[in-house]
Amino acid sequence: MNQLTRIILIGAQVVGRSLMRAWKEAGDKAVKEGGRQAASRFRSKAGDISVKESLGILNVDPSKPLTEETIEERFKHLFEQNDPKKGGSFYLQSKVMCAKIRLQEALQNKEEIQ
Repeated sequence: MNQLTRIILIGAQVVGRSLMRAWKEAGDKAVKEGGRQAASRFRSKAGDISVKESLGILNVDPSKPLTEETIEERFKHLFEQNDPKKGGSFYLQSKVMCAKIRLQEALQNKEEIQ
């Protein structure tokens, strides 16, 4: 019985060390890559939608300066067009809402808008 306990303890130590080493390596890798990815992985209230995708959803020309008025104008038009009471899609309405929120956040955070 004593020998079985030793085997279990040694096995637990080996597994524990391996997990700690893997955790440390993952942390080091995250620190190295974190600077580049932090900006691109900005956690939005609109979910994981990107600025580029948001521009496409609201049909906004990325070469022109983006303003709050442009966002609101495109949002109102598309939100009304996709009203389920008028035969539209709630899903598309939700995408339009998320795109509006994401672009507003991009303006507030002075993100690069492509």
